[in-house]
Amino acid sequence: MKLPVNHIAYLSLGSNVSPRKETLLKAIHLIQKEYGTDKEILISPFYESPPWGFEAATNFINLCLGVYTSKSPHEILEINQTIEKTLGRKPKRIATYESRPIDIDILFLGDFIISQEDLTIPHPHLAQRKFVLEPLNDIASAFLHVSLNKTIGQLLSDCADTSQLTKIGEIIG
Repeated sequence: MKLPVNHIAYLSLGSNVSPRKETLLKAIHLIQKEYGTDKEILISPFYESPPWGFEAATNFINLCLGVYTSKSPHEILEINQTIEKTLGRKPKRIATYESRPIDIDILFLGDFIISQEDLTIPHPHLAQRKFVLEPLNDIASAFLHVSLNKTIGQLLSDCADTSQLTKIGEIIG
């Protein structure tokens, strides 16, 4: 399934294995290249946040992207998984969350709703995760969650996650 190029994919990226920022910058470059668009991408500031759902010695650096693409949902998933592997992500060793050099999640693909064993869009946990909502709010505060019928700004305001995030910089150029 090919989509019109005017569909925007919102992604969440995170890393808590050094070199965190460098890995995220490489991921952004590869995403822009592999998604096959020459349109400008939306990039949130970097945020540092504690691990969510597990304990780790190093905090995550997170950001969100908005990328215009005509790739299908499964093509996007495959591209993201290939980029993760290229940047050092190994298959999960345990059933819970763990530290990782890169994590790329599809949050939204336009107003598509997909619920399959290997792919769920919108991302099923984004409304509970401040580390996703805060950077996403920076680039898409008025975007409407198709299932919850709330904007990203409203979801952030309603979010019960009390994690403390620190804005640590923006990508220039």
